[in-house]
Amino acid sequence: MIAHFETSAVVPLVVEEPSLPACERLWNDATRAVSVRLLYAEARAALTMARRLGRLTQGRLDRAVGILDEIVDQIDHVSRPGNWCGPPVNWRGPTACVAMTARLTDSQPLPAP
Repeated sequence: MIAHFETSAVVPLVVEEPSLPACERLWNDATRAVSVRLLYAEARAALTMARRLGRLTQGRLDRAVGILDEIVDQIDHVSRPGNWCGPPVNWRGPTACVAMTARLTDSQPLPAP
């Protein structure tokens, strides 16, 4: 199964959150993980916010960033070509990212795992 990972599915793999079991199951069952490059920036921002709010110590943040780097290295990232979706679509935010990933996964070869 090809699984699209967005920030809400990656952060629990890095710092324990209630959705960890479901995210781990998806990660382990996926034969290929795909996402958009924005994933890394969003995940780093979420971890930094958790540090600012006192949910993570600086040491825990440093470890989490290391784990995030390892996870992101295992994800195939798709890029948006000029005419990726044909006619204009009014999707925004996460819906647009998921739609773009799905369309690009179908239309461009992904690197071998």
